[in-house]
Amino acid sequence: MLNACESLAGADEMPQTVLAVIGMSDTIDDASAIVFASAFYTALAFAFE
Repeated sequence: MLNACESLAGADEMPQTVLAVIGMSDTIDDASAIVFASAFYTALAFAFE
């Protein structure tokens, strides 16, 4: 897993080495990032149980 700010620029090269890529085209505030990351990684964890 890779979680990085302003990751859209490098997202084009990622599909060569990983199965899925999510890149963000803009910034979000810290509170929104925490909510998103929490929900996203929780969903991933439950998907792989």
